Amino acid sequence: MLKYILLVGAFSIICQETNGQLQWGSIFGTNGKNVTLNIPTVLPARPFNPTHICELLKLSMQGIGRDSETILKILATYTYSQRYEIAATYKTLYNQDLVQKLFTEFDGNILDVIQYLFWPAEKMYAKEFRDAVQGLGTDERSLIELTASLDGQMLRRVSSAYQQMYEKTLEKDIKGDTSGFFRDLLLELIKGREPDNSPNSVALPSYTVDTLNRLGSGQWSNNKDTIRDIFCKKSFTELAEIFAEYERRNGHKIEVDIENEFSSDVKKTLLAVAKCARNRPQFLAEQLNKSMSNFGINHNVLHRIIVGRCEIDLGNIKEEFAKINGVGINVWLKSAIEGNYWSLIVQLAGYAPEYFKD
Repeated sequence: MLKYILLVGAFSIICQETNGQLQWGSIFGTNGKNVTLNIPTVLPARPFNPTHICELLKLSMQGIGRDSETILKILATYTYSQRYEIAATYKTLYNQDLVQKLFTEFDGNILDVIQYLFWPAEKMYAKEFRDAVQGLGTDERSLIELTASLDGQMLRRVSSAYQQMYEKTLEKDIKGDTSGFFRDLLLELIKGREPDNSPNSVALPSYTVDTLNRLGSGQWSNNKDTIRDIFCKKSFTELAEIFAEYERRNGHKIEVDIENEFSSDVKKTLLAVAKCARNRPQFLAEQLNKSMSNFGINHNVLHRIIVGRCEIDLGNIKEEFAKINGVGINVWLKSAIEGNYWSLIVQLAGYAPEYFKD
């Protein structure tokens, strides 16, 4: 394994070469701060020849039986934009919808993963929101995870996709399924917080900490507008700086006061936002870990984290997950899923393929 330090402008980027592939590590800025770099597990594949790929897919699905190994490797190797081009090329060459053809080759929970792989992220998340609010009961945990962890731009795109898909607004459905300050937090979060590079995110952390401290112990719930505006509107970068200053000034983490000031879903939402501001991959690794119970695994959580984050920071989530469990996602999942479903998931997560026999 070789390690490199690359000088890029004002940053030093550390990466390592393993089995011929570069894995990116940390960025050190000129201010000396260690900035974690997102590590995707699916990157644009080069060279990229969609016609040749379609020919391989066609051959793999011809006749009796199928070549699952080739199909799954293709699905896990290419990014969404490349898969989109592959599907369009397949339609042109064979006048067939590739996703529908794949649906005839597989069954079970893997079909949801295949569908998500050919949908833009906002459409996938829109369906996840829909699943959380429709039917009997409300999946508050999913609502909290989605609104707390997705960035503002994505949440705005999700809201637009939701209306196109279901002919009603996400805001209306959340209003109908939740209440009180919990509802108010969710409605503000889906509007989308400021991006980390926003010119509006310039307020000094000390000013916001002064505002919080002036509220006084036991009074946060009487100042809901202030809490909502801080936790739901400010960028994750600014929140991280605010929370660090809060701890320095008060001698304890802000989570301590959240625990004391609020309860139930409001508390869970604010704690989720705080965790995402500090370390979003760790938060998502925890959600993935909690998705497993004595009753099996929550497939929705598994799908949206693996598919939704594989081109962003699933490599970081894998690292955090291993710290929590002591084993990798691939090993952990063997007790819950199997076969082609397991193989596709772990390949998307960046593990070498191991195939079960059908």
